[in-house]
Amino acid sequence: MWWANLGGTVVTGNDTLNTKNSVYQYIDALRRRELAVREYNTVKNEYDLEQACLTQMVKLESTLDDARPVVHDVTTKLGAFANVWAAIGVDIRTIQNWLTYAEGPESKLFSRRIQRLENLYGCLSKALRYYQVTVQPP
Repeated sequence: MWWANLGGTVVTGNDTLNTKNSVYQYIDALRRRELAVREYNTVKNEYDLEQACLTQMVKLESTLDDARPVVHDVTTKLGAFANVWAAIGVDIRTIQNWLTYAEGPESKLFSRRIQRLENLYGCLSKALRYYQVTVQPP
């Protein structure tokens, strides 16, 4: 086949087949490149979203750190309210027990205990009203 090499070009019957194969290889390479570009863009978009979320989390953490004393103050006050309501619950159960011992509403012991609770709850009412009026939420 020395004659096929004359003029610097190889002439064979497989030339069209090689051209078709190279076109298929080129198209396959383009397809793989497009897939890689899509995957890269997907990963980049996820990364950008995560970066934005991270930035927001840092801002949120900073805000919460600034609000920590206020939150502590509010939770302390809520704890005090919980204690008050617990005391009220105990008093209600105590009244129920006293009612079983009372011979009637005219009983002196019953009346004295009710008077004491009336004074206690009057004082509690004044304190809660003072709290409501003087303490302003942040």
